[in-house]
Amino acid sequence: MKIICKKTDLAKAVQTVSKAVPAKATTSILECLLLRAEKEEITLTGNNLELGIETVMPGNIEEEGSIAIQAKVFGEIVRKLPEGDVVLETGEKDQATVRCKKTKYNLSVKSAEEYTCIPDMERKNHVTISEFDLKEAIRQTIFSVAYKERSITLFQKYYEDYHMEYDVALKEAIRDSAKKFLDAEKAELVEEKGRNSKG
Repeated sequence: MKIICKKTDLAKAVQTVSKAVPAKATTSILECLLLRAEKEEITLTGNNLELGIETVMPGNIEEEGSIAIQAKVFGEIVRKLPEGDVVLETGEKDQATVRCKKTKYNLSVKSAEEYTCIPDMERKNHVTISEFDLKEAIRQTIFSVAYKERSITLFQKYYEDYHMEYDVALKEAIRDSAKKFLDAEKAELVEEKGRNSKG
């Protein structure tokens, strides 16, 4: 495998998928990122069996392939690289080289076959919204989740791709649920305050 990409693009992709990689795991493969270069796409994946994040990164593929890289070590290497084009290439078995300008790192990798990939999801009913709208929807509802120890699910999000597009299931239902919940809570507080004032 051999790919060439910008350091900024690689750093952003690694930072994104690393959020799904546990610091300590029962098996070492779960502490890795999966990097695939195939079908004209460079894909990075992080998966802890409960949360999985996948992102597509821009770059050039000179030779297709896939490897699993220890997330913490790889992340530190990428952060230390100078700005410019990064060349990631696999050589002998379980070995890879990362080069950028005069900087070069050799690191151990694992077979991609050991990695647990994110299962494919059939998406029938969904809408696509901008990053700004998603953040706004979360901002308006997140504070009410599990309010007063009530486990209430108000939204569900799916990471779409490198350009930060998201799918939000039933966007209008989310907003309606949030408003109804908050109105009910406000009414309950007003009623409680009225009882206390009378007492």
